[in-house]
Amino acid sequence: MFFISIACYLIALIIQFVSALISVFLFKHLNKYQFGWACLSTALFIMIYTKITPLIMIFDSKEVIMSDAIASLVISLFILLATLGLKNIVIDLERKNNQLKKEAKIDFLTGAYSREEAYLRGKSDISRSLRNKKPVGFIMIDLDYFKKVNDRYGHLAGNVILKKLSSLCKHEIRNVDTFSRFGGEEFLVILPNIDNIFLNEVAERLRRKIEKYNFNYLHKKININISAGVSYYDPNKDRSANPNSIFLKYVKRADEAMYIAKNKGRNRVIQWAANI
Repeated sequence: MFFISIACYLIALIIQFVSALISVFLFKHLNKYQFGWACLSTALFIMIYTKITPLIMIFDSKEVIMSDAIASLVISLFILLATLGLKNIVIDLERKNNQLKKEAKIDFLTGAYSREEAYLRGKSDISRSLRNKKPVGFIMIDLDYFKKVNDRYGHLAGNVILKKLSSLCKHEIRNVDTFSRFGGEEFLVILPNIDNIFLNEVAERLRRKIEKYNFNYLHKKININISAGVSYYDPNKDRSANPNSIFLKYVKRADEAMYIAKNKGRNRVIQWAANI
């Protein structure tokens, strides 16, 4: 009986130690609930410490209470199961939270950045521009007569076109640039550290790429054109200092230029200017 009791106590200590290590792992690797994991880890290590001295005394006295040894083992097992259960719950919540963050950044249909992410990245680019005095370009893209495409071929065809257009455009811009879905069939491109000539070249290259590409849906070829508006923020000329207001101002200008491109016949690029 003596050795069985000792075995129960030792196994209970090992189980408690494993539970404490799990808590320490979660404390170090999870961004949330760290205070709770710290408290749990501390409590478990204190529990282990308080069990060591009585265990030594049992070895010396050779006197054990079997029911106490079994209870200690059972309690330790329940603590381990509870710790593992909490670990699985928290890790699952963390995974789902990360997935939600990812979905908030990316437009589900097109794979482009979402409107919200465009705001965040755009304001970040403006803040960087204010520090390094490098310009930022904006291109607002809208598909011409896209409603007619949806009416004629159906919304599934429209979805296929939006997805493919997004893919084509993303391959034509740099890794540092942001390509986002800004509305139904509107896309915003943010291009940091770019000169005005190259900005317009990129916009024209995107227009030509879409114009020449034969979109395909159920073996039907669909031709698509885009109208694009361009605006150019130069921190050396515009003395505004608020990244948020600057971003909104130049997105609005790109949008205005895009509508002017539509009014002038569509399928063209127009840069915003005070006199247009």
